[in-house]
Amino acid sequence: MTNSAPVFTAGGGSDDAFTRVSTSATGAQADGASVQAAFSPDGTKVAFASYADNLVPGDTNGAPDVFVKDLSTGAITLVSTDASGVQLGGYQPIFSPDGTMLAFATGADIFVKDLATGALTRVSTSASGEQADGLSTTNPIFSPDGTKVAFYSDADNLVPDDTDHVRDIFVKDLTTGAITLVAPSPYNGGPGGGGLENGFTFPPSFSPDGTKIVFGSATVRGDTTEIYIKDLSTGATTLVSESASGARGDRGSFDPVFSPDGTKVAFYTFADNLVPGSSNNLIGNIVIKDLTTGAVTLVSTDADGVPQNNGEAQKPVFSPDGTKIAFYSSATNLVPGVNADQVVYVKDLATGAITAVSTNGGRPWEFGGGSRLPVFSPDGTKVAFESLSSILVPGDTNHTYDIFVRDLTTRSFTAAKLTDNGAAHVSTSQAGFFAGAHTVAVAPQDGNLGTLTATIDVADGKVTWSYDVSHANIAPLAAGQTHTDILILVLDGFYGTQGITVTLTGIDDAPVISSGTTASFAENGSGVAYHVAATDVDSPALTYSLSGTDAALFDVSATGDVTFKSAPDFEAPKDANHDNVYDVTVAVSDGTEIATKNVAITVTDVNDTSGGGGVLTVTGSTGFTSIDRATINISVTGNLHETGRAGVISNSTINNLGSLSETQAMLAFVNDTIAGGSLGAIVANGGTITFDNVHLDGTLLDATSGGLIESVAGSANSFNNVTLKAGAVFDVSAASGLFVSGTLNNGGKIEFFNFAKVILTGDATIIGNGEIKLDPGSSILNSGAHHTLDLDGGTIDGAGTIGNGDHSLTLDIGFSGTLEANGSQPLAVNTGNSVTSSGLIEAVHASLDFDDAVFNTFGTITADQAGTIDFKNGLTNGGIVNVHTGSEVDVSGNLVNNGTVLDSGVLKVDNLSGTGAVNVNNGTLVVTGNLSSNVVLTGTDSFVFGPDAKQTSGVISNYTPGTTLVLDGFDAKVNAAFDTQTNILTLTDADHHAMTLHLAPGSLIPQAHGAAPDFLV
Repeated sequence: MTNSAPVFTAGGGSDDAFTRVSTSATGAQADGASVQAAFSPDGTKVAFASYADNLVPGDTNGAPDVFVKDLSTGAITLVSTDASGVQLGGYQPIFSPDGTMLAFATGADIFVKDLATGALTRVSTSASGEQADGLSTTNPIFSPDGTKVAFYSDADNLVPDDTDHVRDIFVKDLTTGAITLVAPSPYNGGPGGGGLENGFTFPPSFSPDGTKIVFGSATVRGDTTEIYIKDLSTGATTLVSESASGARGDRGSFDPVFSPDGTKVAFYTFADNLVPGSSNNLIGNIVIKDLTTGAVTLVSTDADGVPQNNGEAQKPVFSPDGTKIAFYSSATNLVPGVNADQVVYVKDLATGAITAVSTNGGRPWEFGGGSRLPVFSPDGTKVAFESLSSILVPGDTNHTYDIFVRDLTTRSFTAAKLTDNGAAHVSTSQAGFFAGAHTVAVAPQDGNLGTLTATIDVADGKVTWSYDVSHANIAPLAAGQTHTDILILVLDGFYGTQGITVTLTGIDDAPVISSGTTASFAENGSGVAYHVAATDVDSPALTYSLSGTDAALFDVSATGDVTFKSAPDFEAPKDANHDNVYDVTVAVSDGTEIATKNVAITVTDVNDTSGGGGVLTVTGSTGFTSIDRATINISVTGNLHETGRAGVISNSTINNLGSLSETQAMLAFVNDTIAGGSLGAIVANGGTITFDNVHLDGTLLDATSGGLIESVAGSANSFNNVTLKAGAVFDVSAASGLFVSGTLNNGGKIEFFNFAKVILTGDATIIGNGEIKLDPGSSILNSGAHHTLDLDGGTIDGAGTIGNGDHSLTLDIGFSGTLEANGSQPLAVNTGNSVTSSGLIEAVHASLDFDDAVFNTFGTITADQAGTIDFKNGLTNGGIVNVHTGSEVDVSGNLVNNGTVLDSGVLKVDNLSGTGAVNVNNGTLVVTGNLSSNVVLTGTDSFVFGPDAKQTSGVISNYTPGTTLVLDGFDAKVNAAFDTQTNILTLTDADHHAMTLHLAPGSLIPQAHGAAPDFLV
């Protein structure tokens, strides 16, 4: 037949059924052998090992490497590197079950690579992290849950007592690092046995539930290799390679693998006694053992069940659904026309049908083109394998092993099925005509949804056609709805036509939201805040819903209108962040598919008053919602009563503030300036007046009957010459600030909670009889230049900090002022400057620390009820220091003393001087430096004179029997010290009562230097 018209032949595969995977990203074929293919769990990638150095740039190690090829994009990645990119070499890749990691062998080690982060983990280590000492550590495989890796290794140091020097099966726990020896089996004690493992162990396979491992092992060196299953929980080992009657295989068995449901094991075997009629003169066969019934089935047969006649079959692998097995064999009788090269086959276990998949359509068989090591894709529609064949794809001229993927789906040259994916269908006919001059044309058909194109390849005898369908054309088809296009190809003019049928099936298209992600809405409004604009090409009926942080504050209608449930108030935001930005997620559903979009609705500020000023008069129980951006006078003749909503005055200047009060509600001032006037009583039911960034100038704050004036967290309020009347409590919240200057008449109480701060922006004076309370972590700080804080009246107390050490601050405590530590943590004074007091410094059951202040007092210092006061930079005392029972005062540096009474307390001082006397009344005085002041011992406790102390002047005297002077640390040099008058100078016995001196052994006090006869030494 010459110059015949091209025809489409039925059945068989098409020329595009094969894809060569082992190429560079640009399609360049590998310059070295590529082997050991492995699919990713989602089927989109293939890992393999290759000796090629041209697959990626910079491959310079001259060793086999592990690569991952993306089947969609063609991108290829070198994986066998450490985290910094150093090439390690590697082979035998295997993906983790979730596809995020890849295990591979390097010969001496097993590594796991994190494909997202690049992190590399060595798996072949002992539980303590010791590297394997063997020469061969290979064949990694993940457990089904991805938490373990099994491998075999000849290392002897991975577990204790492994001394066999042959390969064993190990399982490494990737979480705990624990490692377990799986082989040997209980059969290791046969003739010649006794070691841990006497034979050669073959690669393992996990059961689908991960509880068992199947492997091949020769339990006695040189004996037959058999297949075993090891239960990882119980340790029980079961022989698999035996006949249905229980006869053990008479020859070796290898490469076992579990079926997907775990009920069967496939392996290849040289045994002749496992299946009747399977004898093939020591040629390996593929068999399947049913673990439930014990039956053994021969798989390596032709479609009629005739066993292979020559050449062994190896490496069985189940399809993902367990209905098929792939393997390779060099037998010549499994399908017609094959030669003695290795061929990859797929056997249907139900029908017996067998297909050679490593062949190319009707092309002749080639010798020396062997194929091997098949693996199924996760969906079972493809098989990857390695092959020497050069005719599977055009342009294969590298004469070495490549990795190929074969599409197993049946392809039609005259029909196609498309779903709504916007892709084109391309089909290439099988050879159907001889070379010659041929043409092909397209006859358009009315009503078709796509566009048909066709070309003819005269040299190869192929017609290629493609059908492009746009999403816009097919999208209106509902889910499952079909549309058939009939297409006509005109071949060689009018000599022949070919009908093409394309069936188009719609899928459910998700709704598309076209409205934006932001919206603005003016406060106090009631209209639509946001409209959800959405369309769905195949489902016009849509429903709308809301979720997200602030969704509870909104409603959404059946048409997609989003509205506030109650009108928003800019001055009192209700969104979660209180910043007037309301975050919601809108969702649109067509009943099956859902589209969502995050939307931020911003409430904007408007002027809440109509006149912008004037006088607001509130009488009786009249209330108001808000006043904004006004300059106003407020006059309240009754209680300002709010019911369920807060009154807000914001961004306003308030003059002549009248008497203003709250009942069971909240009045908020936001960004206001209040000049003069007063805030009246917050009455019995405990309302709240809050301040947020408010400037008060000469304003009276007054709260009674449990009411509260507070500062909002994050605010910065400025108080200038403010009067806080008795009964008022100003609560400064965490992270807020109170900026004070001028005179603060504190007749009430300002309390700083949870790290709140008061900042001095100028000199400040506190008068009256009120209180500033510092809670733990709160502080009074200085801002910028040096300022003075005068405590002319009232009290500063608590457990916070005064001063920050960055800017000096003068603290002046007047005659009527009190600085008192009475909190659970110390009250610290860290002013960096002098502290002057004419009032009361007191620590009652608490600690008061003067960290760096130079302290001058003409008032009273008292420590009582286990209280402590620590002067870390000295004390000039013009008043009285009282130290009561269980309390202590410490002075680092100089104490210039006017008068001190130790009433069962402790005074510790470095240098003691001054004109006053220290009266030790049942207390303890400790001097560690110079003593130039009088000490009077009137109690039963001690005066401790430190090891380096010296008396330069003054008199130590006793007035009560039993007083004690302790010379701490004196040694034999005390005599010389007295001679030079550098230590104790004068002791007097004022009342002729005994004074006891405790001296170090060998010390002497000469009579000439004042030791009266009744001193007991």
